[in-house]
Amino acid sequence: MNRKTSWKTKNSKTVYKNKWMELIEDKIVLEKDGTKVHEGIYAYVKKSKSVFIIAKNDNEEIYFIRQNRYPLGQILIELPAGSTEGKDTLFAAKKELYEEIGIKAQKWTLLGTFFPTPSSGNQECFVYLAEDLNEAEVNNDPNEAIEEVFKVTTDELQTFQSNNDIRDGETLAALNIFFNSKNAKKK
Repeated sequence: MNRKTSWKTKNSKTVYKNKWMELIEDKIVLEKDGTKVHEGIYAYVKKSKSVFIIAKNDNEEIYFIRQNRYPLGQILIELPAGSTEGKDTLFAAKKELYEEIGIKAQKWTLLGTFFPTPSSGNQECFVYLAEDLNEAEVNNDPNEAIEEVFKVTTDELQTFQSNNDIRDGETLAALNIFFNSKNAKKK
């Protein structure tokens, strides 16, 4: 059975806002096949686009960080990533790679995009592959909560994933896009 659904916004207000996100509360009507089936409040988080970087060197190693995440009180293994802050996604990817691990890349490929939380937010994430790396000075920004920068081979990464060592959902989504791309292994 196929049904045509549509959302109608009766009014919208910002409940909270800072430089990284905005909490929106809308009064909405959900219609199916032109008939109202629900009316209520829908709250969601509005955020800038974000970027995730698969920085792969000539030895088929990918850079990761261990980052202390305040809301969880845990250190997670993640890819270098960050908000675009309204800027071009490639510009933001280059900036984040350098800020988080101190590396610049000569070759950049957009692998794909994903929406991490489409039921509660509008953020779109862009996954870039960075290659031809300048690894001379691996040094992260002291203002980040990064505890370690390290490299893992693509083969070791499969073990990391199967052991549930990587628990950050956005990193897992970005890796899924990478492993399903033609760029996962050297030709």
